[in-house]
Amino acid sequence: MGVPLWLILFLYTLQDASPQQSDPCHSYTVLNDDWRVTTTLDRSVIRCDHHVQWHGWYRMFHQGVSVRIPESCVPTFRCSTDATLWLNAPHPRPEDGIVTREVCGHWEGDCCYYKKPSIQVKACPGNYTVYKLVDPGHCYVAYCTEPRTQFQQRLRLKMALQRELSHAEMAQFTSQIREKLIQMGYPSDITVKMV
Repeated sequence: MGVPLWLILFLYTLQDASPQQSDPCHSYTVLNDDWRVTTTLDRSVIRCDHHVQWHGWYRMFHQGVSVRIPESCVPTFRCSTDATLWLNAPHPRPEDGIVTREVCGHWEGDCCYYKKPSIQVKACPGNYTVYKLVDPGHCYVAYCTEPRTQFQQRLRLKMALQRELSHAEMAQFTSQIREKLIQMGYPSDITVKMV
């Protein structure tokens, strides 16, 4: 009795696939759209990720530097779109492996007005993240990225907060964060508390 051709092809495929090829940290598509950054206010072309044929994993860049999808609400009409997409949970650590995260779309004053299909996320060695992006379902919504400077500021703040801060330092950080949020389009009466 002969071995079916489909079984031979399946076994050959398994033998050929190395662990590195199946790891999304080593097998991803580069997404390098400058318009995706949260500071972009250009409305000349309104972008929509519903028209993209999403396949596999993506690593996001802005001006040649690896960036991430924001973990906090992005004001509407940023990232060259109407409803801005962001992660509604923290990014994983490398030891967490592949995790599933809910994506929210900000619209009509509700940061999670659109609850898009969840995506898979993986933190990779080398301090970058890959995403298994999916069709958000309709227009005009798009995945946003935070500018590298915001990512670097968050890292500096995280490192600073790992030590004991004086009341003056805490007040200064709170004031800087409030000013940045207002610049990003949040209401001027926003309150920032460090807990």
